[in-house]
Formats: sequence, structure tokens, C-alpha cells
Amino acid sequence: MEARLNKIKEWLEKTTCDIREDVRLLEEYYHSPLWLSDFEADEAGLLPEDLPRGVLSEDAVYNALSEYEESLGEKKLPLYDGHIVRLRDIDGKIFTGVASVYPSGYGLHEFDREEISVNINDYQIFESDIEKIEEVPGLEIIRATETCHRAGAYYVRIQAMARKHHISLPQEFDEHDTPETRYILVTDHNFPIATARMYPIDENSMMIGRVVVLPEYRRQGIGTMVVYACEEWADEEYYSKTVVESRDNKIAFYESMGYEMTGQIVEGDTFSCTRMEKPL
Repeated sequence: MEARLNKIKEWLEKTTCDIREDVRLLEEYYHSPLWLSDFEADEAGLLPEDLPRGVLSEDAVYNALSEYEESLGEKKLPLYDGHIVRLRDIDGKIFTGVASVYPSGYGLHEFDREEISVNINDYQIFESDIEKIEEVPGLEIIRATETCHRAGAYYVRIQAMARKHHISLPQEFDEHDTPETRYILVTDHNFPIATARMYPIDENSMMIGRVVVLPEYRRQGIGTMVVYACEEWADEEYYSKTVVESRDNKIAFYESMGYEMTGQIVEGDTFSCTRMEKPL
């Protein structure tokens, strides 16, 4: 327990190691009859003189645990910076993507809220609005330039679109699936779970289409992550606008990401879609 107390103190000073189990066990010990028994044994001179006994100081343990709780928000979110996470806010909305953590000063300057926050797919979520956040180490976002990754993208489309909607392969894989087409692939422990394709339609505009997520992975923010990955890639190649052709039941989804309808209805072989655009 002395070692656990010292580890918590070290964490408070400078480190970002995982001490949750140490905190849990120290709290249990501190509030248990065992701590009182050890304290009374020390008072009676029954413990070895050279035994470290900082953990028997009621103030030392209380202060360490209290400071840990106060510092948790400040140190917890930075642990996720640059990692793929899944976050649920207090309204129940789920975000999945690469986390970018911003200090409280940024929140105060940009949003008039002096709180640490995390940006996922261009959504800024403040600490007090976070119900749960966890790293998803098995997920990987891939720009599918290799044959094996393109095969993964095709697999997702066949499973989640062609089979489900009885779309023939020539319909699903049309003239826009070429060697020059760009594909985003998301894998879970190397298994393909989501994809999208993108291709330029003029010198300023990149079309994003065939955004597909396997059914068992939907409603987890992965579709948003895929679209955002496409936008980021298009922006890197100096396109100023992305375009989608959205089915009616997905219009709200794209609007939530900043897309606006242009009023054009696109009649396809399988679905009627609405053209939507977003400046980058």
C-alpha cells in the first residue's frame, strides 16, 4: 500500500501511467478495518521501525486521493490524444475517431468555456459533457492503396449493400471503381468493417460515395469517422469541396456533418438520392 500511495503521488507530479487499480485498492484499504488495525498496531509499536509508513498518515492518503480526483479530468483526456477512441456524451451521442485534446485555455478562447475538451471528426466535446470515453485499440483507418485493402473495401460493400439490397455486382461496382479511385477502409483487428470511395468530379470537387458500415458496427460513430477521413484526404489534395449523393434516410446524417442540399435529385439504378455539398 505504501508503494501504491507513492505511485499515485508520482502520477500527480508528472506521469501518465495507469494507476486506476492502485487508486481502487488504496481506497478500499483506507476505508477498511485493516487500515485502522495497522494504524493502531503502529501506535502500539508493533511494526518494524524501518517499515515505510506514509500510508498510515490519514492526511497523506486523503490528500493524495482527493488530488487524484481533482486532477483526473486534466490528465485523463490527454492520455487519448492522437488515439482512436469511442466517446459517448451526456445526450447519448456516440463519436468514434482520432481524438485531438485541447487545453482549457483553448475552450475559453474559442467557445467561452474554460474546460479541457476533445475534438473528434470536427466535433468539440467538453469534459463536463462526456459520459464515457475509451480507447478502441483494434480500430484502424486505412487509405486503401494496396490490393488487400481494396479487397477489404469491396468485401464490406458486397456484404452490407449488394447482398442486403439485392444489387448486382455490375451495379455496385460501376465505372467509378477504377485503379485511380481512392478508398477509405476501417478495420477492427484487421477485419474490414467500413469503407467509402472518393473520386474527383472537377478540379475543385471530390465526390464521396459508397459509404458503408457493416450492420453490427452501426450507430457507433464509425460512418462519421469514414466521411471525415475522406474529407481530410480531399483537403490534403487541395480540393475545396466534397460532394455526396445521399439517400433520403441519410440526409440528416450528412447535414449534421455540415453538408447542404443543392436541390438536385439524382436517379440511380437502385436509389433516388439528393446531391449535397460541403466546403472544406
